[in-house]
Amino acid sequence: RALALNERFSCVAGRTAIRRNAYRFGLYDRLGSTASAADLACDLMRFADDRDLRDEPFTTFAASFVDPVPADEEEFESLLWATLQHLNDADVEPWAADAQPEPDDPAFSFSFNGIGFFIVGLHARSSRFARRFAWSTLVFNPHAQFERLRQEGRYGRFRDVIRTRDVNLQGMPNPMLRDFGEE
Repeated sequence: RALALNERFSCVAGRTAIRRNAYRFGLYDRLGSTASAADLACDLMRFADDRDLRDEPFTTFAASFVDPVPADEEEFESLLWATLQHLNDADVEPWAADAQPEPDDPAFSFSFNGIGFFIVGLHARSSRFARRFAWSTLVFNPHAQFERLRQEGRYGRFRDVIRTRDVNLQGMPNPMLRDFGEE
């Protein structure tokens, strides 16, 4: 909560979700482990079925992991993908209709329980200030909330505010953030 509510935190959607109590949180043992991914899968299913969150403009599920502390971004990325693969292996629902399953596809979104997610990773050794956090954390943001912003004509402004805040914090935009479907 303290990270997301910090005035310099760049993700305004995350701040909104925290302020409105429209988030859920889980703490797990090991990023990349089958056992932790199984627990996360149960919690993500509960998150998807949580009726209290259905009318919220922004919802998110944050999954933090006690261990390990990755040595660098490459190790974190490897553990992130291992966790997503474990989740995918446990998923009985078809891939979300609004998401492409191939990570190289510009329209890729991770799918779990039939829901497309935009996932943000945070860890202690991130090169991006806005992505530094004591514990390795995966933040699952339902892709549909960004599509809703597009349909309402508000996505461009939303995106620009986040990018401006990120530039103010880091001095340059996050090279990992591209417009969905373009890259």
